[in-house]
Amino acid sequence: MAPPPSSSVGATGGAGQSSIRIRVLAASTGVTYPISLHPNELTVANIKRHLAGAVPPQDQILLFGPPYKVPRDSTLRSEEVLTALRLGDREDERLVVEGDGDGDGDGGVGGGGTAGLLGAAERTGSKRLFLFSKRALSDSSPDPPPCRLTPSEILLPSVPDPSPVAFPRDPATGALSSPLHQALEVYERRFMLDLCRGRAYADGADLRLASCRTCAGETAVMARALRAAVSNLSDHRNGAARTRTEFAATFGRRSGGHG
Repeated sequence: MAPPPSSSVGATGGAGQSSIRIRVLAASTGVTYPISLHPNELTVANIKRHLAGAVPPQDQILLFGPPYKVPRDSTLRSEEVLTALRLGDREDERLVVEGDGDGDGDGGVGGGGTAGLLGAAERTGSKRLFLFSKRALSDSSPDPPPCRLTPSEILLPSVPDPSPVAFPRDPATGALSSPLHQALEVYERRFMLDLCRGRAYADGADLRLASCRTCAGETAVMARALRAAVSNLSDHRNGAARTRTEFAATFGRRSGGHG
């Protein structure tokens, strides 16, 4: 089971025992994995080791950015990088809780668009660390499990809670002392049952809302991860295109000299 999401990147602990907490965002599921490491242990190899339960180390691909590249140990230990990761955490939490909070009207998690969700990093300098799975990216990978928002059904009580009202009763028989009190007790029991069912609906709504927020956050992670992957592939393509152009120009010059 995946560890609970965390929205913090920073240092904890006493003097000489501080640890750095970072989030790793799973591209295929949107799940967030919090990792806490001593500064001397903050390496790519140790991060991969902590993620072995989610993706086998040999299948892991880590992308950090923007610009999105495979991270190095020296990069992760930079205070500037850690600050940028903290900024990314705050942006993710704000977008999920508040929707589009940048005032541009361009959409966020709550606004239905993508510019507010994906464009913040380019505007603010925030950074994120994504985890990709080679197996999940292969053509033979199984379909991801369907997202199921819970609870799908709400169980309603059939018996009301104990009454907070004490009606006067005959000490000898235990029966209510008057017909009026008997009618009031029937009404009170019905009202109490309606109240209990209303509480069940309210609690179920809170759980469903929390589930929707979790789903929205995971969807945001997956959307950002897709953009990170496209950006990384574009960099490789552009580099290959430049190399080809340079080779073609050099080859043309040298071929012309032999003509």
